[in-house]
Amino acid sequence: MSYREVTHKSWFSRIINSFVGVLFGFLFFLGSFFLLFWNEGRVNLAKVAKTAQEISAGGSAEAGQLIALTGALKSSSSLGDDYLKAGNYIYLNRRVEIYAWKEDKDSKTKKNIGGSETTTTDYNYRKEWTSSPENSSNFKVDGYHNPSMRIREKEQKANQIELEGFQLEQTEDLSLSAELLHLSQSLLKDQNEVVWASDHYLFSGQGSLENPQIGDLRISYEALPNPSPRMTLFAAYSATNRLAPFNNDRVMGFYRALKGDKTEAINYLQTEHNTTRWILRGLGFFLMWMGLSMIYAPISVFLDIVPIAGRVTRFMAGAASFLISAILSSITILISLILHNWIALLITILLVGGGIVYYLKSKKQAA
Repeated sequence: MSYREVTHKSWFSRIINSFVGVLFGFLFFLGSFFLLFWNEGRVNLAKVAKTAQEISAGGSAEAGQLIALTGALKSSSSLGDDYLKAGNYIYLNRRVEIYAWKEDKDSKTKKNIGGSETTTTDYNYRKEWTSSPENSSNFKVDGYHNPSMRIREKEQKANQIELEGFQLEQTEDLSLSAELLHLSQSLLKDQNEVVWASDHYLFSGQGSLENPQIGDLRISYEALPNPSPRMTLFAAYSATNRLAPFNNDRVMGFYRALKGDKTEAINYLQTEHNTTRWILRGLGFFLMWMGLSMIYAPISVFLDIVPIAGRVTRFMAGAASFLISAILSSITILISLILHNWIALLITILLVGGGIVYYLKSKKQAA
């Protein structure tokens, strides 16, 4: 079933709303500079990891020193839950999805002569597996009810973990990577609420995994086996045969176990840092572009009294905002890179200073 809603907004109310949007536009515009500057100064954990002192079983370091230790994580404890038998896992994460209704909205807006605006919104409803079901009480149409999830997600870590003879402290803060657990009937406890459904899913509900009903649940697990594959741990040397999260004036709680040797782990951290950097750069640019567009919006809305004039103005303002944002964000990134790197800052100061001296000497000789 679909539902169509038609709303009308007067020219005057649109102008008022556009001026309110200008305030948010300035916030987005100014906030984009802060985000871009902060992003370029983020600590690169790959560079931090390169400074880690490599130790092996029986090795030692100064208290608080960042170390890199490669081996297999082990634990004397086992992990399980209400449905999965206790097994040899260092880490176990239960993921739960519910088959639920999702509301899709498709809106089309038409500018009218005189500056008013008519918006037509079509609401459609479909079913999907999701870990975050929508609140059906907010749906536009009654009759589509999403029940609450009767089974919740759950994350577990072994209490006692060791690596190459070193005991790990504060394991709740340890960052671990895991893979999807291969499930079988033999791994399940004897109970009626949840059944084995496939290699990767357990199922609970009235339907089936292939033909689910609203409110049905499917459960999967991410796990790190005990002992784990070969991993490299970055941590602080706490005391004899004990490791803990690493902290200094720039890094708080660096405590990660990554697959492979130290070089492979550092490469992963570098890729992670670069990916996040470009995502935040894109977000900063988008916030700047959106902010400028919102600042220019009242002009377009005012000219919407003649729809074609408003459309042309809106296109030109969007193109100008895009170009200005591209230039300003690039300059901000460049300046941020310089300010966050004292060597680059020193070189820049010397170059600028040298340029000024050269210009003054040239001017004096010309006189």
